[in-house]
Parts: sequence; structure tokens; C-alpha cells
Amino acid sequence: MENKYEIADFFKGYAAGGHPSPEPWLETYVLPYIPQNIKTIVDFGCANGRNFQPFKDYKCIGFDMYQPEEINYSCDFKYYVSSIEDFIKTTDLYSIQWENSLVMSHGTLMYCINSQIQNSFIEDLKNKGCKNFVFHEYTSNKLTKNGNLSERARNGGLGWLDLNSENSKLFLSPLGKKINFRDEENDMNALIHLQK
Repeated sequence: MENKYEIADFFKGYAAGGHPSPEPWLETYVLPYIPQNIKTIVDFGCANGRNFQPFKDYKCIGFDMYQPEEINYSCDFKYYVSSIEDFIKTTDLYSIQWENSLVMSHGTLMYCINSQIQNSFIEDLKNKGCKNFVFHEYTSNKLTKNGNLSERARNGGLGWLDLNSENSKLFLSPLGKKINFRDEENDMNALIHLQK
């Protein structure tokens, strides 16, 4: 299936390589704790693949809305063109062993237009056997209320991750955690759930 998406200019720098370094906390708070059964790292909203860099010993698969020729790849990974919304409709098209995968997103689920899509995405992956997640997202609407995330930046999306009670449980102790690594004023959090 060939998808063509219109990408807002706000995001162009991510694919072009304007953000070359991975989130530094991935190496400290995720990499050492990945369960042994995990063979694949899947990043939704991967852009140039910068957040795959700490995971060089794993198979890496990225999803984003850029055409492949628009990306200045920061490392080697398999790439699929798809939005979250379209992925939900076509999950069976991808031969990914979800039970052996860690799924990540970094400021991507917040661009879904509503919380139902965000939660359906997580539910679909859980139903396919995925148990390991890392979501680095705004986790309240404080940012949009403060006006710091403009409508242009939200690109028509909700603007934060609004998990239902079942999906919120993933990020409670003992298997989950919620850590604020930056932008504390506006609730930018890493939600980490690692389970065999």
C-alpha cells in the first residue's frame, strides 16, 4: 500500500536530520532493562531514526509519514510510510513479531486527533502480543491550556496522550514507570513499560 501524506513544515527538520541525537535517557532507563525476548525495536514517528541509535544490536523498524527519499537516515532501519490512523486499519499487512517487539513513540501519539485512536493503537498492539512500550509524550492538556503548543504545532491533533484507565495501568509499578526528563512545566513524560 502506498501512502502519500502532507507533512507540515513544522516537522521537516526531523526527517532532514536537524535532530541527529537520540533521547539520552533511552540508553540509561530503557536499554539495560529490555527483556531478553525482545528482538525488534519499532518506533512510530521515527523520522530520521535518531532514537534507534542506542539499539544497534536489535532489528529496527520505523513508521512515519515522510516519503523515504525525504529522510536523511541516521542509522540502518526498515521503514514504512504510515500514519497511526492508517496503521490501525492495516496492522495485518506488517510481518512483525509483536510479542518480541518493544514499541516506542516520541511526541507522535499526541498528534492523533482523539484519545480513542491513541487507545485503539495500544489495544491493537496488546491484542497482537506486544507487552513492551516506551511513549515519550505530553501527558496532560496543561501545555495546550498554557498556549505553549500552538495549533500549528498540534497539526490538528489532540496535543497530549490521553490514556484510558486500562492502558494507564501499564505505566504503574512494578513493570511500569513515568519519568519526566524535560519540560517539567508542561508534563512531557516518558512512559516506560517493560515486561517479558
